[in-house]
Amino acid sequence: MYEIDKVSYEIAESKTKNEYSLKLSLGEKSLFVLSKYKPKEQLSNTLNFTNVNRSTVFILFGYGFGYLAQQIIDTVGKGATILVIEPSAKLLKEQRAVNDIKGITYLTEQDDLTQTIKSTINSTNYNDLYMVKHPHYEVFYGEYLKMVLNAITEVKRGIEVDINTIKVIDSKFIENSVVNSKYINSSFDFTIHKDKYKNIPAVVVSAGPSLDKNLDDLKGFKGLIFSGGRTLNTVNNIGMPADFACVADYSEKVRDTFGENITTPLIAMINASQQVVADAQNARYFVEYTPIAQELIGKPLPSVTMGGSVATLCMDAARYMGCNPVIFIGQDLAYDNDKMYSKSCNIFEDTAHNNDMKFIPAYNGGKVKSTDMFIAFLRWIENYISENSDTTYINATEGGAKIAGTIQMPLKEVVEKYSTIEKPAIEHVKLNYPIDINDALNVCLNNLQEAKKLTARAVEVSENLYRQYQNYHAGKSPIIVKRLVASLDEFDAKLKNGNIMAIVGYMFANLSRTISVDSEHKDMMGRSDLDNAKGIAHGNLKLYKALELTIDNIMNIIKEELTEMLS
Repeated sequence: MYEIDKVSYEIAESKTKNEYSLKLSLGEKSLFVLSKYKPKEQLSNTLNFTNVNRSTVFILFGYGFGYLAQQIIDTVGKGATILVIEPSAKLLKEQRAVNDIKGITYLTEQDDLTQTIKSTINSTNYNDLYMVKHPHYEVFYGEYLKMVLNAITEVKRGIEVDINTIKVIDSKFIENSVVNSKYINSSFDFTIHKDKYKNIPAVVVSAGPSLDKNLDDLKGFKGLIFSGGRTLNTVNNIGMPADFACVADYSEKVRDTFGENITTPLIAMINASQQVVADAQNARYFVEYTPIAQELIGKPLPSVTMGGSVATLCMDAARYMGCNPVIFIGQDLAYDNDKMYSKSCNIFEDTAHNNDMKFIPAYNGGKVKSTDMFIAFLRWIENYISENSDTTYINATEGGAKIAGTIQMPLKEVVEKYSTIEKPAIEHVKLNYPIDINDALNVCLNNLQEAKKLTARAVEVSENLYRQYQNYHAGKSPIIVKRLVASLDEFDAKLKNGNIMAIVGYMFANLSRTISVDSEHKDMMGRSDLDNAKGIAHGNLKLYKALELTIDNIMNIIKEELTEMLS
């Protein structure tokens, strides 16, 4: 696809002892990537470390015998994060035979580039990327470089979507979890459905505009049907009621998509909309993707994987139950003539209002308009499919975005193909262990109270540490700093074992985000060791104060809900 094998290369000793030149050729074009004359010296001015910190991720397009990688290690230290992307595996092998630097990550066209980037870039360092292209690499590997840049952009886009999600969820995460916990004792056991429907086909009904094209083709389907709120009435209205409705959204407004008196069995995230959970008239199933239930009520809930949209919860629930294949309809993840949702939905938004459109590969070939949010969901689904390849996934949307890893097939053909397979009777069984919710929440409050005391002490120690750096004395301060840092390490260990980390997660992430990404609080290469230590200590002080505020806010929420429950 990228014609990497058509690029030839020539390695030779340079005019400088123990250094090598590299020439790339494609057709009649030949250029030196590394000169015959002092190649290492010529590359040395490529890097500028002024705004670099020790958390910076260096992405090198081309290995260049490790000359730049070694310069980074010499400047930043052995802990530097370096990704070397050398398109040709053969060329990389020959360069590493000359100089093989350990402790860095090497990638070629044979490797899963996107997965490695995802595991390297996160919410605290995604603004600290430093990409360097070796001279002329874009001339010979231009298309591959575009793919690399697109992969980085999409990973960053996914992080930004996650950050925005955290911003809007904030206190709703804990509020909903606490309120919904009062329904635990009357809820049903999701684990009895584990692998119970092996090789039974399942349809995940989403609300994309393509649903208007083939909704009627669902008639006659005999497998399981999973739906979010927007399409619940849609499938009911054609005589194909969903077997399970799913809710992941935290907000009160999602209630409008369901309508009141939900009679379909409901699979709900424990932190999902408390209004939707309250409206459920049939079996309620609670699941979680962070261990908040264990911390909140002392009992874990079945764990699911989801990627922000209700469709991903439906998909994972279907796979949990053993369904195969999993079939998507209405999963556009894109706009159709500026339409965002199917007209059949009970909440219909007619026109796209997002001006920041991107074009991505379409189901029917060509390109289709999409958004950062839709693309983030798409990439999550594609990654899920890749990691769970023991299940077959069929995209029967007949429009919208192309979903890598799926088999594309018209819904009518899908229904005909699986017409002889019928789902068994679905049994709903209540949980058989009662929980004293009030008592459990009080235990949680006690844990939070202990954590609050620890955090208050950590704030005091952090203030002392910050002052020590502000008034640094070369003779006395090192011993005092060592003692204070050891105390903070002890507090951190106790907090991590305090059974509260999932509970404080979202709210603390929101409060601490600007602190964590602020270069003032990072180990910057352009500052003195003392100034860096001072900046990091000040950042840690702010983080402990943010944690203290988070714990206090969460305790108030739990206390208010306990009062409400008892009134």
